[in-house]
Amino acid sequence: MELDVSCLRWARVENLERLARALRIPLPAHKRYNRETYHRTLVRLVHRALQQDQARADVRYEASL
Repeated sequence: MELDVSCLRWARVENLERLARALRIPLPAHKRYNRETYHRTLVRLVHRALQQDQARADVRYEASL
């Protein structure tokens, strides 16, 4: 999946949470006092998980050759 950080930054919090659950990563502690910090943390976590998922997919592809 080709999503860069700039795309994720524009995503709504609810959509990022849904994507994080689909990637099976734990959600960060909700920072009600600062929703912006929570959003940035979610963006970082989801982006890192997407990169790791892509790396695993590449390894599986190379192993199948």
